[in-house]
Amino acid sequence: MSLAVGFDRVTVRRGNTAVLQHVSISVPRQCVCAVLGRSGAGKTTFIKALLGLLPVTAGRIVTEHGALHDPRALAAHRHETAAVFQDHALIDRLTAIENVQLGLAHLRSPWDPMPWPADYRIAAALALREVDMLPFAHQRVAQLSGGQRQRVGIARALVRQPKLLVADEPFSALDPILTRTLCRLIRDNVARLGATAILVLHQIDLALEMSDWVVGLSDGQALFCGPSSEFLKSSFTDIFPALTGAEKVSWRSGQVLNDLTFGLVDGQGRPVQPTDLAGTATMSAALVHDGAAPIPLLESVAKDDIAKPVDADLTKVNPGRAVLRMSLVITRIFPFGRG
Repeated sequence: MSLAVGFDRVTVRRGNTAVLQHVSISVPRQCVCAVLGRSGAGKTTFIKALLGLLPVTAGRIVTEHGALHDPRALAAHRHETAAVFQDHALIDRLTAIENVQLGLAHLRSPWDPMPWPADYRIAAALALREVDMLPFAHQRVAQLSGGQRQRVGIARALVRQPKLLVADEPFSALDPILTRTLCRLIRDNVARLGATAILVLHQIDLALEMSDWVVGLSDGQALFCGPSSEFLKSSFTDIFPALTGAEKVSWRSGQVLNDLTFGLVDGQGRPVQPTDLAGTATMSAALVHDGAAPIPLLESVAKDDIAKPVDADLTKVNPGRAVLRMSLVITRIFPFGRG
């Protein structure tokens, strides 16, 4: 395995608190890696340490350029890395295309008084087109919505054609359809450039669908590092503890429920939107776990009622690995008929 990033017993402290504790992980090159964990697990600190924005208290972070405590290795690492931040880190007074052009600032002198070269402006426009923001190219980002600003940030990262793309919740303000479009865009860029992407994601089902590799964090420690296909079978319930057996929950399509995203998928596991179901189609859904009868979540519900919350009594579900593992892949919508 050719290494893109390695953490070797890394500890990061803020004051007297160890936010990351003795983290040792490795991420192979030319893959999409999802960083998963509950709120407060240390995911953002992990990303900032990787970018050299937080000092490492102990241990070391290694890339193909060497250990990042070496200033020359850190400079080379930053030169080939692009980042997407939670707060977008855009300049409000500049237009969308001017912000994207800043992704290419490392290619020209900061004292260059000349206008941006035409090929840079074209590259920025193409990056905006890829995220469906070209019509807003000359609008100041202060006037854009949160989702639009997020897409400008993604375009600014991609225009660099980085060897390493690092993103902290890059899809948090986007709708599901646009999120999946941008997931494909990032995967396509990783394949085209032979790059590596490391993404902090809260949508667990999306993360497992789009990633090749997973780093799972809990309380500042790495409990899992390996192929995404192995995550559900090993450390999932350690990182996302099971629902308590006496819990009664209210569920709706796409709602985050105890850090799990319950989405709609068809019998082959493909995502389904309510609008994909024509006429007066009816459907059912059930939560299924190993060796037990399905627990109905929806029964013969018309498509217009999907968005209404449905009470699901989970008191008869044995908490543990099987319940949470299966909830990600077996909560389904089955069309019974079409009007």
